[in-house]
Amino acid sequence: MNEGRSVHSVAADFGISARADYRWLVRFREHGYAGLHSTSSRPHSSPYQLPDSWIVCIRLYRQTFKWCARKIAENEMDPPT
Repeated sequence: MNEGRSVHSVAADFGISARADYRWLVRFREHGYAGLHSTSSRPHSSPYQLPDSWIVCIRLYRQTFKWCARKIAENEMDPPT
């Protein structure tokens, strides 16, 4: 893989950042060509995700009363139990 060339020059040739090139280089060294396939950037977890009961309540306020996010927040709604 382009031995003897700097990461910066290879990145410039491909129009990507050196940071992205380093990331690809590490993946190649760890996993070979299989590591160069696209991977998901989705987080493994979302610890601050709203509970389903809140989402249902927000949708209800939006659909029934046509309220925007600001209006819902101002009314300090309580989610269903």
